[in-house]
Amino acid sequence: MARVIGYVKSLEQGTFFVKDAKGHVRELKIGEAIHEGETVYGAPNNPNNAKIIVDITLEGMWDILIAGN
Repeated sequence: MARVIGYVKSLEQGTFFVKDAKGHVRELKIGEAIHEGETVYGAPNNPNNAKIIVDITLEGMWDILIAGN
């Protein structure tokens, strides 16, 4: 399995998913790991104020905020 590059720090007002390299999709929850090569995205029906913050574990990197869908 690919290395962990971050963890879900918070989720607000929506649903977010991650798709791995093989096309498997799972819904994200707080504390869940994000691996190298995975794609994070919001549900199509998320409101504009939906957001997820991912705590990136790579040295020198900051948290990532993804909003909406």
